[in-house]
Amino acid sequence: MPRRPSPPPPKPPDWPPQRTYEALKKQLADLGQLRGKNYREVENQEQGWTNLTENIFTHGFGEKSNNVSQFHHARWAGEHYMGGMSEGLIQNNFEKRVEALDATIKSSLAELELIMGPMKPAPAESRGPVAVAPDSRNVFLVHGHDKAVTESAARFLEKLDLHPIILHEQPSMAGP
Repeated sequence: MPRRPSPPPPKPPDWPPQRTYEALKKQLADLGQLRGKNYREVENQEQGWTNLTENIFTHGFGEKSNNVSQFHHARWAGEHYMGGMSEGLIQNNFEKRVEALDATIKSSLAELELIMGPMKPAPAESRGPVAVAPDSRNVFLVHGHDKAVTESAARFLEKLDLHPIILHEQPSMAGP
């Protein structure tokens, strides 16, 4: 029996943080336009907004990121029943969904602000200039004993096109 082909790998992020940030700010403003409206009046508008926002999250964070997962979870906020739902319950679910999507976007914007924010230099000591390799993408990752957190931080740095250096993964430089 022939083997099934493997599924394609998940789509990695392909937008820089600044572009993602600007796009999500616009989507947050557009979401504000839906707040307080009757769901039946904005149903198609919400669907278009949702499709575009999902694409922004995928381009900005990658297909299998926590941000995309949180967005999918927020899309289903509210109560769900098989069969008919009253107009009141439909409207209530819409309002819960708008609030959950709002919180998800704000959380992602805060994450992007941390990524893009200016790094404040540590107070300089009078030891003279320090040589820094130009355009270095290497980042020394200082970590504790939690391997899962270390691995997660390393993968996050890689998504930012940085090269994490983890001490225990480096070959020993000790002599015989």
